Amino acid sequence: MEVKSMQTKVIQCINRVRCRKVTDALGNCDPTDIYILLPKGKLGDKLLEGIKKEMPDIRTMDWNIKFTEAGRKKRSSKFEDSLIHYFANMNAGQYLAKDIKTHIGVSTRQWKRLIEKLKDETSELFKSMKSSGVVLVQSLKGRGSTTIFVKA
Repeated sequence: MEVKSMQTKVIQCINRVRCRKVTDALGNCDPTDIYILLPKGKLGDKLLEGIKKEMPDIRTMDWNIKFTEAGRKKRSSKFEDSLIHYFANMNAGQYLAKDIKTHIGVSTRQWKRLIEKLKDETSELFKSMKSSGVVLVQSLKGRGSTTIFVKA
């Protein structure tokens, strides 16, 4: 997308809020706070330059925001919680995955996602199941495959 086109779209978005709604007989508008994340570098500079040119009375300030992944907990599905809870109440032994899938009422699509997370050693589900003494065991692939959970 061209810089000019991006500038136009950003300005249109800014003007959709009350900053252009006249509130008195003198033609003044209410002050409006707008927070916008612009790309770093030349593109961000050119966008801001264009906004200032088209909206000459605009006041800008740097916005010091830090994005971190630390402390952010990834959302787990209700089926992940169901699977963890299911095994928390089970005795040691082997359990057919298809029986567990039926028991917790998960769709085939969601089940495949759960299995992928259970194979990923970095996923929270894998870590939680492992700490409970549960591992996923798959034999073969395709039509003759069997998937079981083993709880120690």
